[in-house]
Amino acid sequence: MTCDDARDLLEAYHDRELGAEDRARVEAHLQGCAACAGELAGLRALSDRVRAVGRTPPPDGMHARAAAALAREELARPDRRRFGRLVASHLAAAVAGAGAVALVASTMIGEPPLTRDLVSAHVRGLASEEFGAVRSGDPHAVRPWFTGKIGFAPRVTDLAGDGFPLLAGRVDHVAGQPAAALVYGRRLHRITLFIAPAGSAATAAAGKLHGYNIESWQADGFRFDAVSDLNRDELAAFAALLRAR
Repeated sequence: MTCDDARDLLEAYHDRELGAEDRARVEAHLQGCAACAGELAGLRALSDRVRAVGRTPPPDGMHARAAAALAREELARPDRRRFGRLVASHLAAAVAGAGAVALVASTMIGEPPLTRDLVSAHVRGLASEEFGAVRSGDPHAVRPWFTGKIGFAPRVTDLAGDGFPLLAGRVDHVAGQPAAALVYGRRLHRITLFIAPAGSAATAAAGKLHGYNIESWQADGFRFDAVSDLNRDELAAFAALLRAR
């Protein structure tokens, strides 16, 4: 295993998401590579520091400074993009109830327009205040909130019992059209589910862009697009649960 291969798997290794074979390969590499072992130690130290933050309100201007710093790191060190996304996801979990979250916006020139829009809206939404305009895990509170704000009533499903709790909702725009955006959680990760009338934009195929996975489908006259830095299998499981409801 090369260092590049190991770095691609470090986040999943840190989050205990790897299978036994990949985990053994990463551990064998770490035993003989001080650089990768040091990067893993940095991930663990970051995780410890962020957990210690709890729900203390961040200082004024912190999010703008963090966003600028992470953006510079993203541009200057492409091989650190996965580390930058881990920073963002840990910050998201730690200060969810306290204020805005700074996420790294990836360069997406040349990618399909809808794919770019979906990833941009996901990143932009998590960087906004409280992850959305209405924070609630109760579908009966979230669904009525959209009344009068968009021209349709989105289906709002809580999957807390399956490990994907509903966290928030907001109105966003994808491909120039209004969409309902529902935010779900999965450990330290966030999933944004965009819902819009079918036909309002071309449907994006399941794919990946700069570390963000996308699952798309249509049902009951609506288009559903789930975007997250969650691993592909878990995001597919999330989509399958929604399609079964």
